[in-house]
Amino acid sequence: MRDKLLKIVERIEPNYHGDYKKDDFSQLSRYVDKRLSKRYAQDIIDSLDIIIKYVNNKNMHIICNDVITNHPGFIKQFIKYLGNFRYPKKLSQFIFEVGYSIPPEELYTDELIDKVISLNADEETISEIIDSSPKEKKYGFVKKCIDVNIVPVHMYPSSFSPEIIELLKQNLERLLPYCNDYFQLRYIFYRDEEATRIINKYMNEHFDGVVDSIMINLDEAISDNKYLRDFVYFLVKDVVDNEQVNLSDISVNPGGRHSRIIFIGDKVIKIGLTRDTKHFPNIPYIIKPLLREEMRFGNNDVFMEVMEQAEVNFMVNDEEEIIYELYKKVRDLGLIWIDGTIDNVGMLKRDNEIYWREDIDPSDETLSFTGRRGTAKLKAGDYVILDADDIYDENDPALENYTSRMEDRYQDEKRREKKGL
Repeated sequence: MRDKLLKIVERIEPNYHGDYKKDDFSQLSRYVDKRLSKRYAQDIIDSLDIIIKYVNNKNMHIICNDVITNHPGFIKQFIKYLGNFRYPKKLSQFIFEVGYSIPPEELYTDELIDKVISLNADEETISEIIDSSPKEKKYGFVKKCIDVNIVPVHMYPSSFSPEIIELLKQNLERLLPYCNDYFQLRYIFYRDEEATRIINKYMNEHFDGVVDSIMINLDEAISDNKYLRDFVYFLVKDVVDNEQVNLSDISVNPGGRHSRIIFIGDKVIKIGLTRDTKHFPNIPYIIKPLLREEMRFGNNDVFMEVMEQAEVNFMVNDEEEIIYELYKKVRDLGLIWIDGTIDNVGMLKRDNEIYWREDIDPSDETLSFTGRRGTAKLKAGDYVILDADDIYDENDPALENYTSRMEDRYQDEKRREKKGL
């Protein structure tokens, strides 16, 4: 088997382009697939050093098979040749898939975590591996990481036992220079004023580290782009200077549907890969943007916006009426807002204007708007749409046959108006 595999990989090596989802190793997959049986199990295990090198999203099954993973000697060989896996961002997923039918206490061992650390796996990958490990092993694994200055801050909240949190605190000042996400570290200690004070002080003195912490929260397709990092560096610096706040006053919400959201003073910065509607008219019912631009970084179009924060923690008696009134105002301008939920509604803290140290008024064209519709002036306390990614022209082909409860209500009101009812 081994000699045959070596001949196959000579032919398929040109198919490797570093794309976990698209690299095509189907010739090797077909060969191994036909031999997934007890008869060939040992031969496959003896050839894991070759096979692991050509496993990706398309052919994971040639290793993730009970006949192979439950065979004596598999785990030892798997850990030994784990470094041959060529998609480091997917390493934790690979281990998880392979271990699906293996008892966790047998796979997630000191040997495995030592191997992963020796491969210089990134912190997020190590955090994900610790998350998958048995509860009784997490503390020991975290200690191994801390001993070599790895700070696994991206584990699930449930993985942070009181003992692990205390271990991190005992080593906090030593570990801060090695932490890649101050925001996540601070969240771990949100109930600990002393630890939070130490983290905030360090953040205020390390602007580069704060920018790096923002970058790691972006989509993985762009988080390593150095040109984007340079842009974010100067953008954040400009906003911090305008708002006259400390670096420790910055917070990040990594969970936006399209964008990651950075809060700085009264400003919001949104950075994301995609949006449903790139261009639509400027209307009064969205927060007036200071910056709204699409830029190319590497192979990705990145959307950035800077705008005022709005109040989102407000009490309402009738959510549906608030949403519908906004929907109706947008609809009267010949547009359709399809993401009408209370989570996408804010209350203006100030009049809907641009607040900057200089008097600026960017044009609609500069902000990627296709003209302007509506002349209303929203005031402090008015409701406003937070995320304008889902506003379409009513004649957009994408909305052919569009219907919703709000649209039905709107059309019914229009029919009644025509009839004078």
